[in-house]
Amino acid sequence: MQVGVDIEDVARFRRLTAKSAFTRKCYSPEEIRYCFSKPRPHEHLAARFAAKESFFKATQARAGFSEVEILRAADGRPRIAVKGRIRKKAKVSISHSAHCAVAVVLVEE
Repeated sequence: MQVGVDIEDVARFRRLTAKSAFTRKCYSPEEIRYCFSKPRPHEHLAARFAAKESFFKATQARAGFSEVEILRAADGRPRIAVKGRIRKKAKVSISHSAHCAVAVVLVEE
């Protein structure tokens, strides 16, 4: 089992909009809809970015941010959906505050 951890400064995501180039490059339409449906979307954007970075650290995969989605399971827990050539099963835990977002990813070998 491989582990990846990342922490992000929420302030870096504060000025992003749903239509900004960075947002469209790094997040799926579903992720964008979810984050911008929240009162403080920058916290959710930072958390998803941290989760994607954690996934890349755990897998050492060379892939684009668009190939990894952080979605919500029916029970509300975050889950990782991987597209394209990466064939890894992973579990994710995310937490965020007004100041930072952290994620831990466990990847099964």
